[in-house]
Amino acid sequence: MEIKWNKTLVIIIVLLLLNVRESIAQEGVMLLTSGWKFRKANTIEKWLPATVPGNIYSDLLANKLIPDPYVGCNNTKLKWVDECDWEYQTQFTINSDMFLRSETELEFKGLDTYAKVYLNDSLILTADNMFRSWKVNCSNYLKNGGNYLKIIFKSAQKQVEEQAAKLPYRLPSGDWAYIRKPAYNFGWDWAPTLKTCGIWKKIYLRTKPDFYIENFYFKIAELDESKAEVEANFEVNSPKKQQVSIEILENNSRTSIIEQKADVQKGKTQIQTKFKISNPKLWWPNGMGSQYQYSLSCRVMNRDGKLIVIDKSLGLRKIEIVTKPDSIGSSFYLKVNNKPMFSKGANIVPPNSLISAVRDNEWIALAENAQRCNMNMLRVWGGGIYPPDAFYEACSKKGILVWQDFMFACSMYPWDSLFLKNVRLEATEQVQRLRGFPCLALWCGNNEIDEGWHNWGWIKQVDTIPNATRSIWSGYNRLFNELLPSILKNYDPEKFYWPSSPQFGWGRKESMKSGDSHYWGVWWGLEPFSVFKTKIPRFMSEYGFQGFPDARTVLSFSKDGKAFPDSLELLSHQKHPVGYQTIAKYMQYTGFYPKTLEDTIYFSQVVQAIGYRTAIESHRISMPHCMGTLYWQMNDCWPVVSWSGIDFYGRWKAVQYTIRDAYRPILISLNINNEEIAVNTVSDNQTPTDGELKVLVYNTNGDILKRWINPAIIKPNVSEQILKVVNEFNIADSSNTFAYAEFESKDGEQFNTYSFYCKQGNLRLIDPEIKVKVDNENNLIITCNHPAFYVQLSSTLPSFNVDNNYFNMLPGKEYRVKMFGGDIKDLVIKSMWNYSKK
Repeated sequence: MEIKWNKTLVIIIVLLLLNVRESIAQEGVMLLTSGWKFRKANTIEKWLPATVPGNIYSDLLANKLIPDPYVGCNNTKLKWVDECDWEYQTQFTINSDMFLRSETELEFKGLDTYAKVYLNDSLILTADNMFRSWKVNCSNYLKNGGNYLKIIFKSAQKQVEEQAAKLPYRLPSGDWAYIRKPAYNFGWDWAPTLKTCGIWKKIYLRTKPDFYIENFYFKIAELDESKAEVEANFEVNSPKKQQVSIEILENNSRTSIIEQKADVQKGKTQIQTKFKISNPKLWWPNGMGSQYQYSLSCRVMNRDGKLIVIDKSLGLRKIEIVTKPDSIGSSFYLKVNNKPMFSKGANIVPPNSLISAVRDNEWIALAENAQRCNMNMLRVWGGGIYPPDAFYEACSKKGILVWQDFMFACSMYPWDSLFLKNVRLEATEQVQRLRGFPCLALWCGNNEIDEGWHNWGWIKQVDTIPNATRSIWSGYNRLFNELLPSILKNYDPEKFYWPSSPQFGWGRKESMKSGDSHYWGVWWGLEPFSVFKTKIPRFMSEYGFQGFPDARTVLSFSKDGKAFPDSLELLSHQKHPVGYQTIAKYMQYTGFYPKTLEDTIYFSQVVQAIGYRTAIESHRISMPHCMGTLYWQMNDCWPVVSWSGIDFYGRWKAVQYTIRDAYRPILISLNINNEEIAVNTVSDNQTPTDGELKVLVYNTNGDILKRWINPAIIKPNVSEQILKVVNEFNIADSSNTFAYAEFESKDGEQFNTYSFYCKQGNLRLIDPEIKVKVDNENNLIITCNHPAFYVQLSSTLPSFNVDNNYFNMLPGKEYRVKMFGGDIKDLVIKSMWNYSKK
């Protein structure tokens, strides 16, 4: 690697994975997470032990004062918790005079949400934003020896009412808009109403060193295959005017990239240092190349010999979002390192309604599951929270690009000066924190607010009030078209900003022609899945369908023994107003008529899988018109019937296995009827793939009625039809017939799909006679005598899992499945035949 100086700066992209380490010039640090107690505020009730980080619901549950909000109907019985104020307190002792000699800060990483903080009975902080951290100079309030820290949390709903009263009308359409707290805490059509409060992140007591560095990040000034020009930016905080030495090292080789001197002033001095990397190794999204990151260290030393070392990982990549007018409307797609990319991914929500309970491994699992499912993008939805660094680090390692919403969703928001100041500080903090991760692709202002204002009747709610509509829309523009873009211009100018998602709603023709789309004609509009084949936008950033979670998950929250749909516990875990009725309609559309709860769980998952496969296949084979598909939603925040592919306990539904297959680098799409047979393919590979294409027509007994076998070459990064023939074969009985297509590459990799002549629920199935054995490595070897569809491997064991499930089987083939946390004696194998024969 050849490194050279260069003073030219042409800003293209920010790339960075942050991991800070300070040595020698290190402050004293005390973690204040132990010894906490809580009680209802303004009472003389007994103090009870609390957990920090934590929240009021978890603390009440641990002290057996409330039932588990995730079980039965309990979540509907706990409104009183939200209506109370709560107080927390702890004591800590300072034995060292380090904290008394220096300027000392209390740093609160996260307070939920309206909090007054007292140190030794003195008010030192009033917090009002769950998305911010807080630092308070407490030097004048600390005592040598024992210190007393108390935090009083005000009811979020009380604060909502106070803020709402400042306007002569209620803003459409959600209470969450009035406070900077996650919208989903107020309840969603997949989330319970749990308006938490508490110390949701860690608290530190720190001595502030007199010599330190802040806001270190890299910018990529120029990047191509031959060279990268990189700029290191940081602030030096110095107690005096002096000269410092700066060195940047490549850690793996211990090569010195830069050595220079710089003059700094008393206080803060902005430093910019530039260097070149020849023949750079590029960072690529999953499926396009490796996720290489350079390991670098920056060493800054002052004249007194105080040394600061900051370690960072640098990923070199260039991202563009192309919104170019064309004959249809306007494109919307990503180019990474000058190569167009079809975005394959999902929307994510916070992994728990009690967000303080989420550990880093749960955020990391989202990136890992995305990679396992051949994804290259996740969208962080604007009604949740900004994830921790661990999530972005994992996405950067796994090659998962992040579409990052700011935390605004589905409501108009205030625009007064105090609110906008609060948002400015929040957004600045989050942008500075996230701008350097190589996975971060774009910022989006909000979720569905522009669409809601113009097309969901929000204007009618206030249009009789003088000046209301003009004031509210003017406030929207100040927030999303002025404030947020100005912050990005100052702190992350290279990133693309998209004011609101979607650009146009699903009921408007423009939504198929330009920008991104949320298509909810399927589900909300009760349109059949076949509509996905014709309603194809330029970039589909939301669509979906509900399915029940795993039967073990259902049992975790519903044990009343009542039959579906009469169980109040099941109703409590369906937050969409007509969710169960909608699932039932689509099961009927598909020919399924479940009689038991077990049937309903299975068939709802099968129908969900059919819907997502139809959508993804339609989007992918329509490239380059459509260049992205992000389904709603990957995960859940509690055990619930929802649109997710992975339930709250991490168990994959049938749809997640289908998504993994539909997102593979090569997709085969088969359409067959009495007139013709057509096979379309799309490949994300960078080179052509040679192989053989087979198309076979079977009856449900497993007899091959017709076959076509042809050599085929699947071209890279293109969708094309590789087979179209007249179907001379007469289908006498559509309920007894199906088609199968398989492409096998020369290296033996297989890609396949099925097509049916009738509704899948109308197939006349026979017992597939499935047989299974297990080898020494716990691999299941499964065969059948007759075709089997959506073969389900299940067990009542909590830890049971498999690496493939809900798959189709043909006679004469052997299917190998890896089993985890189970034994063959506990294994239950069923298929669509078992559930349809009743």
